[in-house]
Amino acid sequence: MSPRRGPLVRFADGAIASVLITFLLAGLPQSPMACSCYETESQMPLADFRALAPSIFLAQVIDVHGPFMIPEGTNSFRFEHDRWFRMRTVASWKGDVPDTVVVRTGSGGGNCGYAFAVGGLYLVYAWGEGDSVRTGICSRTRPWTSAHEDSMGLGKPEVDRTGGRGWIAFAPPLTCPVHVGTPVRRDRSAVIYGMPGASERRYRALAAKEFPYASIQLEIARADSARTGGAEAYICAACQERAMKWCIRQPHARVSSGWTTDDIQGPTAPR
Repeated sequence: MSPRRGPLVRFADGAIASVLITFLLAGLPQSPMACSCYETESQMPLADFRALAPSIFLAQVIDVHGPFMIPEGTNSFRFEHDRWFRMRTVASWKGDVPDTVVVRTGSGGGNCGYAFAVGGLYLVYAWGEGDSVRTGICSRTRPWTSAHEDSMGLGKPEVDRTGGRGWIAFAPPLTCPVHVGTPVRRDRSAVIYGMPGASERRYRALAAKEFPYASIQLEIARADSARTGGAEAYICAACQERAMKWCIRQPHARVSSGWTTDDIQGPTAPR
């Protein structure tokens, strides 16, 4: 089966990625409502899975898009079940994996989606090569903390961007580096819809220094046509509140995922 070209996805920094969807994994169902891993896949030895997967890499999740409703004519929508996770590559053992890669997976609920958390570090076994690949729960994809056997068995990476640091240096910290003493916890991200591209770029520039663990999901879909509920993410509450105060002041931005305007009013956010 030849790859099917998916919709364009605009990420938070304004980049455009055209996602190629491939269903090359035996036993990875195409139905969004059911997932069944063959026993030989879920229990496959590392050596066998290494031979099977076209791309193997260690990467940190930067941001996410989806799932959401996609307009198809007047008052008609189709539901896009997948999420697109943009990741920064730390090391790669197989495949032509660039510095930044888009990993597509289901959103869960029976469609084989892997529950990546924004900010988390993962060893990814993916299908496809280049800047757009796909994975799911039928693969050996796992958090770095569960990848000891793999790290030993895979050996030295073909491309190493660690700079000699251990994997733990790329994992989310226990406390926020900006808001000292504030814990970084795993929770659901907030979602902002409809923020203009120029505001997105300003947000990304501010986020690195002012609120690195805000983990806000920026979507281009309208709030009333989108599925509410953000992805899993590593979040500093102080970062997220400060970022939301900035976002809500941007033209056309709309808030979802349980936040209200009353929750995020105040003068403390950077302009």
